[in-house]
Amino acid sequence: MLRRFPLRFLFALLSSLPLCARTAGPLPSQIVSIPFISEPISINGDLSEWSSAAAIEWRKDNGRGQRDNAVTVKLLWDTERLYIAFVVTDTDLRGNRVRDEQELWFDDAVEVFLDTRNDAQRSARMNESEFERMGGEFWGEKRVFSDENDYHVVVNIHGSRVILRGEGLSYRGTAVKADVSQAVQYTGTLNDGRDADAGFVVEMAIAWKSVRLKAHNGLRFGAQFGIEDVDSDDRFPSGWCDIRPHHQPDLWGRAELSGGPRSVAGWPALLGWLAAGLFVFSMAGMAWTLYSRKRSTVAAGGGVRSIRALEMAAAVEYYISRHYASTDASIGEAARGLCVSHRCLQMMLKQAGKPAFREMLAAYRFMKAEEMLQNTSKSVSEIAFAVGFNSPAVFSAAYRKHTGHSPSDLRSHNGA
Repeated sequence: MLRRFPLRFLFALLSSLPLCARTAGPLPSQIVSIPFISEPISINGDLSEWSSAAAIEWRKDNGRGQRDNAVTVKLLWDTERLYIAFVVTDTDLRGNRVRDEQELWFDDAVEVFLDTRNDAQRSARMNESEFERMGGEFWGEKRVFSDENDYHVVVNIHGSRVILRGEGLSYRGTAVKADVSQAVQYTGTLNDGRDADAGFVVEMAIAWKSVRLKAHNGLRFGAQFGIEDVDSDDRFPSGWCDIRPHHQPDLWGRAELSGGPRSVAGWPALLGWLAAGLFVFSMAGMAWTLYSRKRSTVAAGGGVRSIRALEMAAAVEYYISRHYASTDASIGEAARGLCVSHRCLQMMLKQAGKPAFREMLAAYRFMKAEEMLQNTSKSVSEIAFAVGFNSPAVFSAAYRKHTGHSPSDLRSHNGA
């Protein structure tokens, strides 16, 4: 039993590394390679700088058998931004929403969907009960979801925009602030069915940091590009991946960045592998020491506490200090890393005189949040995401409950 322990621990660690991630199911048939550019694109509605861009095209009728729309999407990238241009043929231009963060998909509009972790196959493999338990929804027989790594950018014909980030698996996105610039040019008369319009052009740039990606040659992510065609009697969405509704990441295409700088190459890559190997073996050695050391006791705090419990508590504190910013941080993950059950780890924390894991994690997150509130100019929303919360509103409510005042109150007090 004892001799098999290190192998199980190593297997658990190795299986959790991104390099060992596995995918199942067919890959999307739509694949686009996006070229690199050395100079940024000017976002002004003029597409004269797009000669080297990758292009994808589709046509769609307007629901009455008439070929009302022809769409070309052009794509480029540099280390700071993803550049996207839509050229849309549309004989009936309509749009009424002139403010950002409205329901812009009820106007003539373009839509960009990004699965930044390229992990939609994970959700596709879930059975129905598991999918629904995780918050997934069904539109007829179709699975609809958007998780925290999926982004939805909409720009309408007026140049208004909204950027949504998924919450859970179902499509209930939260509007987020992001570094996105856009320009729109259209030819025709809005909301007038008496004439035949020509169409419109949308040019946009999305900062990689806004979708939490670091661009490099070979980066892959899931993508869907779509339009909303609103006529006087109905709306007719269509997209690069011929699916409706658009919000089915497991059916999106795949984009890959080509050219440009690589993230690691040559000796840096080798050093990265060596560092990862040293980390794995050091963690395995620490776990083996914790597991094989004989239980002994020491008087502490008026009670008798197990040395093993104290060491486990120290390992949990170390885990929290490294993973507090992750929304996946949990006692289950910590227990798996230490090759014990989460119930055993709870018992060890209690024996060591520590609070429950949830309380330890929350206290550390709020400590880090206070440091950022006092020492940085980051917004409350940015700080919420930086300390592992999916929602700024949930963060603010929890912070107030924990400290008795809101994050803004603390910042205002420090400013005063």
